[in-house]
Amino acid sequence: MKAKGLVFQFKLGGNLYTAMGVGGFDSGWFNGGFMVGYKLNRLVFGLGLELTYGDHRYKTMSVGGLTDAVDTVSLMLFSPTVEYYLLVSSPLALYLSVGFHVGFLNAHSDPGEDSTDPALGFQTGVGMRFFLHPRFAIGVEGGLRGAWILVENDDNTDDDDESLGTMSIYGAVVLTAIW
Repeated sequence: MKAKGLVFQFKLGGNLYTAMGVGGFDSGWFNGGFMVGYKLNRLVFGLGLELTYGDHRYKTMSVGGLTDAVDTVSLMLFSPTVEYYLLVSSPLALYLSVGFHVGFLNAHSDPGEDSTDPALGFQTGVGMRFFLHPRFAIGVEGGLRGAWILVENDDNTDDDDESLGTMSIYGAVVLTAIW
């Protein structure tokens, strides 16, 4: 594999299990993202953009009886990321990935209103890449991801702002190019 150069990475995966701070859980959040960085021997420094989407469908009581309701959540996170190649045995490489997230969450309830709140988080994972060519690799990555959503309540009420934490186990397929 190429020892130094620009790194372009595309990730597509999902949260296999997500635990929410309010005692609930949800699974099946879909996420994807890309990262641009620089590889210097075993170390990669990058800046990524991650998009996450999840929905929860349930029945709710209304004037006309039971109706379908949907809550959707979208996260857009900017992520400074560091990867370190733990083991390299050409054409395979085992790596550790650590990133911090800064962004926002958009929550939509149908029926209801949208709300947009700031979010902070982290991710740490272990992955394996198979280099098809010294510049191109395909791999898998799995790990732990956390996010804290800072819920800003309406200024017209006396409610204090809240925070909501989530913790997820994730998995992803990763395509990598080193230039």
